Amino acid sequence: TITLDAFFYLLITFSQWFIIYFSPHQKTVHQSYTDALVAVIEIWNATSFLEWIIFIDVLLDFCLFLCAVFVVKWPTEPVYAERVKDSLHKLTVHDDNDDAYHRPPTRPEDAQVYSPFSPSYSYDDDDEYEYDDDDDISSVDTGSAKFIMDQTMTQDVCLMIACHQSVMTEERYETFTGTLRSALQVFPPSHIFVCDNGRTYTPFDDTQWAAQQVHPDINYLYVPEGNKTFAFYWCNKYWIPYLARQGRVADFRYAVIIDDDVPLPPDLHIPYQMLDQNPNIKAVHFPITAATPDGSMNQLVQCQDIEYKLAGLHKLFQSTLSSSLSCHGAVALWDRETLDEIFYEHDTVFNGEDMYMGLSLLRRRDSSRIYSCAADVVPTYAPDNWGMLFRQRVKSWDVTSHKKTFTYIWEIINPRSWCHGPSWVLKPYFIQELLTIILDWLRVFLLAGLLVRDWVSLVLMAAVFTFLLYVMVLLFEYIVLRDRRDLRSSPLTIVLFPWYRLSALFFRMGALCHNIFTYSKDRKGIKIRVREDEIRDIPPCPPSPDVDWFTVWTGHDQQQQGEEEEG
Repeated sequence: TITLDAFFYLLITFSQWFIIYFSPHQKTVHQSYTDALVAVIEIWNATSFLEWIIFIDVLLDFCLFLCAVFVVKWPTEPVYAERVKDSLHKLTVHDDNDDAYHRPPTRPEDAQVYSPFSPSYSYDDDDEYEYDDDDDISSVDTGSAKFIMDQTMTQDVCLMIACHQSVMTEERYETFTGTLRSALQVFPPSHIFVCDNGRTYTPFDDTQWAAQQVHPDINYLYVPEGNKTFAFYWCNKYWIPYLARQGRVADFRYAVIIDDDVPLPPDLHIPYQMLDQNPNIKAVHFPITAATPDGSMNQLVQCQDIEYKLAGLHKLFQSTLSSSLSCHGAVALWDRETLDEIFYEHDTVFNGEDMYMGLSLLRRRDSSRIYSCAADVVPTYAPDNWGMLFRQRVKSWDVTSHKKTFTYIWEIINPRSWCHGPSWVLKPYFIQELLTIILDWLRVFLLAGLLVRDWVSLVLMAAVFTFLLYVMVLLFEYIVLRDRRDLRSSPLTIVLFPWYRLSALFFRMGALCHNIFTYSKDRKGIKIRVREDEIRDIPPCPPSPDVDWFTVWTGHDQQQQGEEEEG
């Protein structure tokens, strides 16, 4: 930690000297605004190393985007998946009417859920799902649920949901149960695993109760370690195989992992046939879209929506050429055997855990690849105010970029990557990210120097960058999304987006400071491999599939049973 802090302070000192040395030592006076604009645009006449860094960073970013635009066309909506899900919904309604079986997606108007926070909470009309009762359900559709599930792409796929104090407030309770209700439109309840985790030996809240209120067949487990990655590892490595041996669940081949605030779309397309025909595909990336729990999206959320889709475009471009760098942390599909191997080498650090998983797969230097399935976009709840957005970016997302600085450098120069196709595809992205990190270190000094000595060039430079952002967003909206009008943004959002992106640059400077003074002091996490093979402190698998998760890790059950035997 001391060495890392010393490195950061030396880097700050060097960057200050660098800016002072290369910045103009007197105010720059232009004869006209036209001359100033020409001086900004004619970047090829750059004379300093700093100007070349800016030029290469902007050029590389824009060229990668143009390549993605002309290579990638966003896929159309899936047709078969939507039809099968419709059949499953109709069968669910039919079974509910025959057996009077209560299931949350088909609640009657007077149905209620009693939460710890609102004893008379009831669902609004907006939460109900309407079905066309006039359409006749064929004998094939009403024959059996198993027949329809065998046609879907989820018969060999389970869903693992990461939870941590998911029902501590009424808002979080409604978000979590909404996620479960959405999951039930895609997965059978026995395929869903709620992976609760915390730092205590007993669950901290009533997440298990909330899951059972949505459907009693949903699988719940609690891991006494407050870490999302470790909870997924324990569920995938120990709990699912144990339940499969007991005949409680199938031995799933694939697993979808999501956060507790990701409502899956009902027509989620899982490319099962492609996975079956291409064993080299070890994971599937799903693009995400910004949403809010109540469905009302302000302009801040809509700007984030464009940002998410632009990131999805680059992942789709990488997948088209060879392999995506990583899946998104909010939702991903993995081959369970590969997932076990990736988690085995994971350090379980929260920030950048999705990037770490993708890099672990890349470092195999084999034919393994991550496929991007953009037919469906998965909604995830995005910050709807600047305060929440600041905390998300400064303390999590943008911190990851700076923490991976040496990782990017190593991936660029690593000799093992020179004979590996996917590594070459991703090298331009590593270089571009490394240049952006360098500019993050210099940006605050550069902006201050330009503001004092050459404010005209600063304004014109911002105007040029804004123009490039407008070009990028217009190309994306009207060329990449030419067959997906349902994903296009409003004209007002398109107008505001470049200014949102420019303001987001200040978040990276905040993340830089947070990384220097706070996050860099955290020791690197211990890999699960070390804990498995050397420390041997992995929580054991309970001896019975029927577990009381409030007592299993405390030993009260075994102690009470021993006392009864002695008595």
